[in-house]
Amino acid sequence: MSENKNYYYLKLKDNFFGNDEIKVLEAEKDYFTISLYLKLLTKSKHYKRGYRYYDLSKFLIIYKLPELIRVIFSIDKNFSISAALEILQKLELIEIKKGIFIIRDLNIDLDKNRSSKEYKEWRRCVLQRDNFKCQLCGAKGIPLHAHHKKPWAYNKEKRLEIDNGMTLCYSCHKKMHQPLCEVKE
Repeated sequence: MSENKNYYYLKLKDNFFGNDEIKVLEAEKDYFTISLYLKLLTKSKHYKRGYRYYDLSKFLIIYKLPELIRVIFSIDKNFSISAALEILQKLELIEIKKGIFIIRDLNIDLDKNRSSKEYKEWRRCVLQRDNFKCQLCGAKGIPLHAHHKKPWAYNKEKRLEIDNGMTLCYSCHKKMHQPLCEVKE
C-alpha cells in the first residue's frame, strides 16, 4: 500500500536572496529565521497580490503560538521561535492577527501592479491612440484590451511605453496569447 505524501512547492525568483530583508538575516547569520519564513511560505495560501496567509487560529485553543509552530514545522528546541517571529515582524515579512499569519511574499514583484495609476494611464493612451478600435479585426464599440507587444513579464522597461501597446478585442487578444499550433498536412 502506498503512503500518502504531501509535497510543497515554492518557486523562488533568481534574486530572492538579494532582497534587503533576506540580506539582513544573512548578515546576522540568522538562517533559522530565513528557514522559518520559507516554511511559512510553502504551507501558506494565496491571499492578495504580494501576500499569502496561513491560518493557525483553530489550533491556538490547544497550543500557544511558538509551541504550535514548533510542532507543525518540527523545529528543534534550541531555536527561539518567539525571537524569529519578532524579527520577521520587524522586517515586515509577517503580520500575525488572531493566529492568522499574513506573509509578504518576496517572490511577487509589486512593480508589476496593473492597478497602478501609471498602468491605467498607459492603457487609456493606447486605446485612444488606436481610436478605440481592435487593430486586428477592426471591432469597435465593444470592451477592448490594451495588449503589450513585448510581454509585460519580461520587459519591465517597456511596460509603460505607448509604442509597446496595441488595442485588441477580447477574442483577438485571446488568440494573441494562445500557443502556436502545428499545421496538419
